[in-house]
Amino acid sequence: MAASLCFEEAWEGGSCLRLTGALAPEFDVSVHLYQTRLTAPAGTRLTVRAKTPSDPKFSLCALVVLDGDPLDTVEVLLTTTDTGGWKTYTAALPQQGAGTVLQLGLKLALDRTARTDLAYDVRIGQLALHTEAFTAPSAPTALTVDHATALSPTSKALRLSWTPPTPGEAVHHYEVHRGTTVLTHLAATPNTVAYLARLDREGDTTTTLTVTSVGPDGTHSATGATTTVEWG
Repeated sequence: MAASLCFEEAWEGGSCLRLTGALAPEFDVSVHLYQTRLTAPAGTRLTVRAKTPSDPKFSLCALVVLDGDPLDTVEVLLTTTDTGGWKTYTAALPQQGAGTVLQLGLKLALDRTARTDLAYDVRIGQLALHTEAFTAPSAPTALTVDHATALSPTSKALRLSWTPPTPGEAVHHYEVHRGTTVLTHLAATPNTVAYLARLDREGDTTTTLTVTSVGPDGTHSATGATTTVEWG
């Protein structure tokens, strides 16, 4: 399989890792990603967000090298309950050795009874080591267009503000999107205000903007604060 960057979609940000090519039951594919020196205390977990085939005969494993035995690559089976889209795979990290991770990678495999397939396309959006469970932050509220400046009959510059969720919640930043169901990313900021230098009408009568909270791990709030931009 070939590894490349995909800029057409991402779990978070502007790109993801794309793995394309052939898989066969008798051939596993190992992708070595990071050489590290990360302390991994007891209870450390590994989370991978990925788009993978919805095939029970396909499996995704993490490849982990710990400093207790730097010549031994430990395979850790990643599991998920998701059935489509960006799936969340998780596993407990093995605790052999001194608990320092030296290398991280992934292995793609097919069950021995699977048929050969030459058209696999796997997207990897996040690989995270963590000790706490991921918790989505609450959504912000009271999204408001504080000021709008007409740049042309079909575009505006906007100043936005919103109220953060409950104090003490772990919010890394906020993201401003166009739409409510299908979101188009417009901006990101750690503040509770944002300036959009240009919003195009794109044929709309009204345009809905949505702001979501994003946690330190990249998890978005389940909902967002919304407001509507009117076009004359």
